[in-house]
Amino acid sequence: VEVTLRTGSVGKYTALLEAVGFNSLHAQCLEVFASVQLPLVRINTHHAHFPVTYLRTPSEPMEVELRNESEMPANFSWKVPVKMDGCYTAASLEAQINPSQGSIPPRESRKCTIIAVPTKIPEEGPAVLPCHLFIEEILQPLELRATAIVYGCEVDYAVVAPGDLPPEIELKPRQPGDSPCDPAGTYLITSGKAPRKMPSVDFGELPLQRAKVMQVMLYNRTGIATPYSVKVDKNPAFDPLVKGRKIGDYLDAATRMYALINQSGGQEPENLGETVKQTFESSPQPAGAGRDDNDSTKLKTKKFKSALNKTKKTSTKKKRWILDDKHERQAFRSSFGADFAKQKEMKEQGRMALRAGRGFAVKVSPSSDWLQPFSMAVITVTSFSDLPGLMEDELILTLRELPGHAEGESFRIPLRLQSYGNPLYLPDQQVGLNTLASPPRLLCGVTVPAEKMLLRRFKVGNNSAARVVVNWKIFPKTKLENMSEDRAMIHVGLCGRHPGVKDPFVEPEVKTELAEKDVLKLNIDDGDEQEEDLDPEEPFNFKIWSEQPPEIQDPFSLPGNELPVLIEPEEAVVPEHGTASFTVTMTCLKATLTAASNYRYTLIGDCRFTADREERLAFAEANPDEEYDERPPQTPYVALSQDAQVQGLPDIELDGNAVVDDDSDIEVDPKTLLQEPLIEVPAGLEVTTTKRFRRNRAGPPPPQPLAVEPQLDVLATIVIDCVGDCVLPRLTVDKKGNPAVEEFPAQNKEQDDIGDEREPPVLNAPVFKFTWSSVPQGSQPATGPLHGGAVGGTQVTGVTSCLVRQISFSNHNAAKITCKFRTEGPFRIQLIQQGGAHPVVNPESSGGKTKKKDEQPSDIRKLFVLAKWETVTLHVVFTPEQIPLPQWQHYLTKHEHVFKGDLIVEYPRDATGELDTHKDDLQRIHLVGTAKRPAVQVHAVPNEFDRPMRLERAERPPWSEPMPVIVEFGYTHVQSSITRSRCILISNITNTLAKWNLVHVGRKRKASPVIGATLPEEEEFRALDDKDAFEFDISAGELPGPSKDGLVPDSEERLPHWCAKSSALPRAPPFPDDERFEPQRLKISFRPKKNELYKCRFRVQVENGLSMDFICRGCGSYDEEDDNLDFHEA
Repeated sequence: VEVTLRTGSVGKYTALLEAVGFNSLHAQCLEVFASVQLPLVRINTHHAHFPVTYLRTPSEPMEVELRNESEMPANFSWKVPVKMDGCYTAASLEAQINPSQGSIPPRESRKCTIIAVPTKIPEEGPAVLPCHLFIEEILQPLELRATAIVYGCEVDYAVVAPGDLPPEIELKPRQPGDSPCDPAGTYLITSGKAPRKMPSVDFGELPLQRAKVMQVMLYNRTGIATPYSVKVDKNPAFDPLVKGRKIGDYLDAATRMYALINQSGGQEPENLGETVKQTFESSPQPAGAGRDDNDSTKLKTKKFKSALNKTKKTSTKKKRWILDDKHERQAFRSSFGADFAKQKEMKEQGRMALRAGRGFAVKVSPSSDWLQPFSMAVITVTSFSDLPGLMEDELILTLRELPGHAEGESFRIPLRLQSYGNPLYLPDQQVGLNTLASPPRLLCGVTVPAEKMLLRRFKVGNNSAARVVVNWKIFPKTKLENMSEDRAMIHVGLCGRHPGVKDPFVEPEVKTELAEKDVLKLNIDDGDEQEEDLDPEEPFNFKIWSEQPPEIQDPFSLPGNELPVLIEPEEAVVPEHGTASFTVTMTCLKATLTAASNYRYTLIGDCRFTADREERLAFAEANPDEEYDERPPQTPYVALSQDAQVQGLPDIELDGNAVVDDDSDIEVDPKTLLQEPLIEVPAGLEVTTTKRFRRNRAGPPPPQPLAVEPQLDVLATIVIDCVGDCVLPRLTVDKKGNPAVEEFPAQNKEQDDIGDEREPPVLNAPVFKFTWSSVPQGSQPATGPLHGGAVGGTQVTGVTSCLVRQISFSNHNAAKITCKFRTEGPFRIQLIQQGGAHPVVNPESSGGKTKKKDEQPSDIRKLFVLAKWETVTLHVVFTPEQIPLPQWQHYLTKHEHVFKGDLIVEYPRDATGELDTHKDDLQRIHLVGTAKRPAVQVHAVPNEFDRPMRLERAERPPWSEPMPVIVEFGYTHVQSSITRSRCILISNITNTLAKWNLVHVGRKRKASPVIGATLPEEEEFRALDDKDAFEFDISAGELPGPSKDGLVPDSEERLPHWCAKSSALPRAPPFPDDERFEPQRLKISFRPKKNELYKCRFRVQVENGLSMDFICRGCGSYDEEDDNLDFHEA
């Protein structure tokens, strides 16, 4: 039996169920009880409060407990309002409850997790979101009110200099009323330009071609992950991969499309435009996709590989190149090497970053990234500069989660860089250019007046990526060093801080309508001038610049007061990272004695931008990956209209009468119009007529108190000292100067006067000596000296003969030297040899000899041209036979005669001979010739018969001729059995061979004086001159010289040895011909015949030399006591 309960309300029901059977009077009752209930669910809280939440960021999960207090299961479901609901549009909070629906068993509980996501920051109070819990069969839902305190994204920044530690702060959001500046040194990022109290990225002063790194620290004080991007407003660094990125974007798009087509089975996918659902995650998300890995709708692109990216692998081993850059990438052991490598790398990066040519570039890394919650990010800002000046730029920060940044606003941090230096440089290893000097010095060299011109070339390089033009100016060094009292060195003026600052003291010109028709109407368009937003506190400042030096007279100036230095080209364009060549020409007309950098000039080059700089910058900004084309665009020819042809006609200059002459009926006195001054109208103004002047009826222009700094467009300046010299020509001789011989004085002292009051230094001339011997010895060489002595024998001291000397001249100057040669005195030029030319032979010296094939007689006085380092050799011969007899002084008493002369080198000022105002410059080579003749001395071997030295007598004064050597024999018996003999020594005092023979010099008889005679005179009268009384063992011979002698003890006299030397004395090993240089020993025997006095004069006569007389004297005797004894000297 089925019992069905039907009720319409909740409660307890009781009833009786009666069972009655048919045909039976008995009935049975059954009591029925029933209770009708609904699910009873309770929630542990009706208010879910989130104390800290962040905008568009899921909060921390909060648990809510649901308890079923009924005896039946309760099915529940949550209803959370969303933005799409029409009745809920102003909510600032969204929530997600999990599970959103389910069933709770009887008498049990169930926990739900609620996550709040703020969508916007409420204007007042916390964000509120009512959530409803619906229980099945219960109409009235339960309400859970979710509230949250919402914080937006807060990011601070700090600027950290290299080497400093970043500030450390507590990463938590600011409370209402807190200052935007953190005491630790960070500042809140907002929208717009950073206030002045906030730090800026100030790189300070930076030299050119250097890089400086600063760091911008970003601090995320909230739990909101935000992407950020950084860029530089005006001077971003050039990115060499910009073109590759464009191509890469196209390839990526094609690859994605290809992958989607392959995924859809070759058909175009239908849900291509649908976006993947977004989940609430605090970590960075790709655009339009969440991080739900279980979502089947999410496209997993990593499973699809494009066939375009498939490449064939040939080997797993990494390929190593033979020539790689490993040596450049390796680590250095020393800090110097590491710094050098780092600077080199930074320089290469700067060169690429500055490619646009703006002169400044700032590179940021990374340019975009994610700033994680409660974390820091480091942005490295690197500045590069290759042009001097001040850079003021802005670093633009864009953080998507900051207020206003998603709508296009940004935060701008000022950038400042003051660069100094010179973009121009002088490359190394240039001839004549010393870059180590300050300023650099260009050595033009040394020239001579005949050449006049000095030429030097140098290059100027450009380190910047901007094309510049260099203009040169030339100043004499004496003009710059002029320190006279009337010279104004500097100028100080009040100038505008910027070129756009207008002079407030000048009243603007008031335009008035002129009624006169004779005045030309000007159509002037002032234009809308945009004034700069300058600092009103300092609109002007004082500036200082140097004044031009006063004009002075340059002593080296050319006729017409022109400077002798010229640079070509005077203006040239130096390309970016390139060089330009310049030629300096120095014309020298005045010569100095020595090279002391007398020609001193300063070259000053002003560097400016080229005229097409704006076009290049605009092209580089529009096309960063392309090169600027300098060729002008080819435009098709368009025929000019008639009006354009009229405007292209040249201006016609009219005088005053033609200007006032018109067809007007107004009577105007022309004289009054002509008295009015005319002022020039700028050419840039648009004029309705072709006349570029107008009447000034307002009088002279008002004064302008503000000064204008000159050369504002000068970017940099390069200074080079140019020095040179023009010296008196002089060839270098391989011989030192003799202090006793001075050079010739300057021949053109008046023409070469440069105003120097200093005395010129005294120069000495070299001396070349010649030797002529009257007796020829052996074969005379062609040039050079001849020494005495045999081969292997004793060498004779001194030069026996030297008639021809080689004098070599070399040109050590950088210029060519033109010269000719002549001699003075008993000397003659025999031969002149120059490399690369036939020898020049003097016809006078050749005589009747046969000439060689390469010796061609020519004019010995012709001009010779010697280039640098070339030499010329002269053969100069000493000719004593041309010396007249009166110049041989004391011929009979002197065996050496000295004759002097000069070899004169003439340097003409003009090789053509057309210049008559200057004399030829002279150089002196002193020549000394010595004529030698052999001379001998006679020394008597001491004997007991020698008379003692007597005092000077009246007939023999000291200035008389020297007394000949007297060989005394004493008294000798006429019939003695033993002959009395004496020995004399004949020695050669010269190094010339003496050929001698012995002759008797007879004595002339004189009449005896009447009054009486002195004892010597009486002796002369009575003595017998019988040459037969004296006998000589040797009468002739040859005696080489000089003969050996020795120093007399306790005196400075040298005498020959007349006795044998002791064998105990040490001596050098003798030469084979030592005996030839011993004095000649001559034995004389006396054989008288009468008892008379014998006195004979004998002469040792030397061929072509000086002879020496000696006297042999003895007395015959009949006394036997005068017989000779037979003994030998001890």
